[in-house]
Amino acid sequence: MQALVSPGDEVILMQPFYDSYPAAIALSGGTPVIVDLVPAAPAPGQPATSADWKLDISKLRAAVTKKTKALFINNPHNPVGKVWTREELLAVAAVAEEFDLVVIADEVYETLVFTDSKEKMIKFASLPKMFERTITLGSIGKMFGVTGWKIGWCLGPEDLIRSCWMIHQFNTFAVAMESSYFADTVKTYQNHRDHLITVLKTAGLAPTLPHGGYFVMADTTSLESHLPADSKESRRDFRACRFLTTEVGVTAIPPSAFYERKPGAGGSVPGRHARFAFCKGLDLIESAGERFNAYFGDKNKKQKI
Repeated sequence: MQALVSPGDEVILMQPFYDSYPAAIALSGGTPVIVDLVPAAPAPGQPATSADWKLDISKLRAAVTKKTKALFINNPHNPVGKVWTREELLAVAAVAEEFDLVVIADEVYETLVFTDSKEKMIKFASLPKMFERTITLGSIGKMFGVTGWKIGWCLGPEDLIRSCWMIHQFNTFAVAMESSYFADTVKTYQNHRDHLITVLKTAGLAPTLPHGGYFVMADTTSLESHLPADSKESRRDFRACRFLTTEVGVTAIPPSAFYERKPGAGGSVPGRHARFAFCKGLDLIESAGERFNAYFGDKNKKQKI
């Protein structure tokens, strides 16, 4: 929502709806506008099914104003379980096209269409002229029955997805976990940290012991004689990290990426450092040590650790 909605924008929801929709819209400064899905009476002698729930397209059109930015469609629908017909989807598509709306197609249950459904799952973005205005949402958690894994995706045209990517990069969320998780994680990562510190010292680098997080900043001054000249790259930390990646086979992040984007920011500090991560398996950290040793030989092994 934060990628699409600005304060004052309106987003149409079809109720009942997944309860996070209104909150997501409100947190983005938008306003939910509600249109009802209404259950019709089933045919005489027939059981009620989710197919009986209908959207009045005239009410959907009436809900659109100059402030309307987007609409949600959930297929299969939560909580109703409705699998939308092609005719129903085309009617919604016509409204979206007429009023130039973005469509958020929540299709996280797309693999759970049951055999007694008369309708097949139809991807909204597959409808004529809809891909360019549709963001499709999917979920590993729903697809594989591991809903504690808040892992999913969004698909769509480049201009819409780029906005989502830029927002998602700075968003976080929380999931339920065992009460011992944090204590166990600290113990695990501290062990990994100590292994990486030993690997970096053995390679002749000068790591800074971190008291938190899972990154190690290491002084790479000892690599100076190994760094190739590069007239196109004046940033030493970029040259050092490129050397480590291409020649040694161990990748680190150049710290100047975490400083202001202006010449001289941070003085010489970012240039002489590299950032390594120890949120890896011990086998990977040990493999990094083997690669350092393979490149530099035994010349640093006598260094006191």
